Amino acid sequence: MSASGNGPQGGDPADEGAVRDAFGGLMRAVLGRGKKEVERAAAEGRNRLELRTLRRDRELMYQKLGKEVRRLAEAGELSHPGVARGVSRISELDGRIAALERGLPSPEPEAAEAAGAEGEPSSG
Repeated sequence: MSASGNGPQGGDPADEGAVRDAFGGLMRAVLGRGKKEVERAAAEGRNRLELRTLRRDRELMYQKLGKEVRRLAEAGELSHPGVARGVSRISELDGRIAALERGLPSPEPEAAEAAGAEGEPSSG
C-alpha cells in the first residue's frame, strides 16, 4: 500500500517542499491581490474626497460670484434683464426672511394664498 504522509515514514520531503512552495505562492498571490484592491479602494476614496472638495469649492465660488454680481447690479455698474430679475427675487426673499425672523407675517400674502391654492385648501 502507499504511504499516506501522515506518519513519520510519510511522503517524500521533496513533495512536502513543493506543496509548501505552492501554498506560499498562492498566499502571496492572494495577499498581493488584496493589497492591490486596498490600494485601488484608497485611491478611489482619495479621488471621491477631492471631487467632493472641488464641487464644494465651486459652489462657494458661485455664491461669492452671485453676491458680487448683486452688488454690481445694485450699484448700477452691471445691467442685464436676467441679473435684474435675479436681484429682484433675492430682494423679495430677503424681505420675507427678515419678516419671518421678526415673527411677522410674510410681506407677500398673495404668494401664500397662491401656494395654498396649489397645495391644501386653506381653512379660513
